[in-house]
Amino acid sequence: MITTQQWLETVPDNLTIYVLLGSISVAKPVTTYFKKTNQVNLTALWQETPYANWFEAMPYIAPVPRDSKYFDWVNQTKAKDWGWLAASPYEPETIQQHFKSLTKVLMPDGMDVFFRYWDGKYLFPILDYLNQKQQASQVIPVFSHYLINQQVLEVSLSPNLLEPSAYPWWKVEQELLNKLTEQNPTSLINNLMQWLKEDNSALFYQYPEPTVKSKVTYFVENYEYNAETVANQLLDYLTQKEI
Repeated sequence: MITTQQWLETVPDNLTIYVLLGSISVAKPVTTYFKKTNQVNLTALWQETPYANWFEAMPYIAPVPRDSKYFDWVNQTKAKDWGWLAASPYEPETIQQHFKSLTKVLMPDGMDVFFRYWDGKYLFPILDYLNQKQQASQVIPVFSHYLINQQVLEVSLSPNLLEPSAYPWWKVEQELLNKLTEQNPTSLINNLMQWLKEDNSALFYQYPEPTVKSKVTYFVENYEYNAETVANQLLDYLTQKEI
């Protein structure tokens, strides 16, 4: 665990420091950014997608100077889902295009879900796993240094940046999903709730959302399921039992 200042000392001077912010965090990192920096230089990462007007959930990125007052808030906040810091040799427009390509990703069963990359407590174990397999730069090829919830990660980037693919192109490995679920089933629960809402809206809206979520949570925590077909197994469970 290190401070922002300690991390900055390890980042080469020729790299630009970026802050990536998640709008849905209760810590209100976007509002705080405006107050601390007096800047309006945020780039919306879902622009040019069907979600370009979903401002209440929009992730943003912005370059920040190394003496930014925003770092004081980063060091002090207790929130783990506000966003994170990273360093890159690339311009914001290039970074935006690559994160646009990660708007959604594919689960092992083919279900496409939003990639909550702005949530540091969710992203760090993913990047750590991928980095151990030398795959982190294949998924996010624009950042070489990360500071996520006071945890440091360095990634070797390819000298040749490929053009971003249309989403969803990245398929999450079953092994990675298993590790994430073992550590914290919240991600799987949230993904299944999203899948129900988008693909089985009649069932999702038939009951109060807290009731549906309690059933999904019970299923994930108590039933044996095949991770590759978990969505269909959940649907069978919900339709066979009275919610």
